Amino acid sequence: MKCLAPWVTIRQDEDGSVMPCSSYFTRLKDVKIGSTHRNIQEFFNGSDYNDFRMRMCNDEDIKGCIECKVDAENGNPSHRDYWNTKYANITEPAIRELELCLSNKCNFQCIACNSHFSNKWYKDDKALNELGVDKTGQLSPRRHLTSPDDMVGVNLDSLVLLRILGGEPLIEPRFLNVFEVLKERNIIQNVELFINTNNYIFPNKEWQEYLRLFKKITIVLSIDSIGKLGEWNRHGFDMKKFTINEGRWINFPTNVAYNSVVHNFSVLGLNDLIHWVDLPIHFGMEGKDHALDLTLGPSYLCIQNLPEHTKELIADKLDQRLYKVKEFMFAEEHNPKYVKQYKKFYEYFEKKWGMPKENKLIYESVCEKY
Repeated sequence: MKCLAPWVTIRQDEDGSVMPCSSYFTRLKDVKIGSTHRNIQEFFNGSDYNDFRMRMCNDEDIKGCIECKVDAENGNPSHRDYWNTKYANITEPAIRELELCLSNKCNFQCIACNSHFSNKWYKDDKALNELGVDKTGQLSPRRHLTSPDDMVGVNLDSLVLLRILGGEPLIEPRFLNVFEVLKERNIIQNVELFINTNNYIFPNKEWQEYLRLFKKITIVLSIDSIGKLGEWNRHGFDMKKFTINEGRWINFPTNVAYNSVVHNFSVLGLNDLIHWVDLPIHFGMEGKDHALDLTLGPSYLCIQNLPEHTKELIADKLDQRLYKVKEFMFAEEHNPKYVKQYKKFYEYFEKKWGMPKENKLIYESVCEKY
């Protein structure tokens, strides 16, 4: 699948690992900023990334690009569509968009997350792995992960968009160092800033002073469910605080959008969620209106891997506007291995946190045949 992402963007993850973009389904092996490479520019210009571009030019089947492939098969706009449309006329590689995760420091423990992106997950990831729930690629090597914020030697002259991710980016003060570099180089006013946040923290005065310097700000508020189900799915979520901060963002000079991850524990809350957000839903890249992320992983939380009779139960309850969720759910037959892992995962968190009635309904359906 030819994609222009490697020509225009790069993502530095919370442990210094590198990926072409946020939808790439795995890390590029043996690449670490701060150890194997001095900075992202060195990797972006290097032979390994050039080889990756050639694989794209040769239309090779690249495992990490599975998410865009699935989107195309289901008729949904993909990240690949975004890159290929926006940058159709570029000829030379340059860092035009940059995604930065500087740590896994987070104030939430969201049920579909893992210890690479939230330090609060570390103990549970280890325990679940020991119970036989496959945490390959999810269990971090240690509780706290950090990634370099040093932009020395990184050519940002072509930068038009910066995405800051986490963990929770608004509690990671080192992003201010990156903003200061953009200010010192007199390019911050040319850059659009994307912030993906759980919306528990509203930025303080120092943050706000930098934010007002950017050309444009898009704030993507992550919310998978509302009410008690929302508070269970995203441990740390407070509906009242979310609503207050949502109003503060709306009154700030920003474009406010929403992103929701669809998985086994959120799917039966979708009707209430889309009614509450009350914006057009879509299944493309987040940053506009209300994006629904039909997650493929972890596999034991993917709705495609629920038994067929459980899928029917869910489909009967979904709003007609969610027809693409149904199409995605039935696009693949379930895998018994992942059903068994889902049950272990469910039982672990039922004992730890209790379980909302929506999730009990799915579990009881699964248990009819497993």
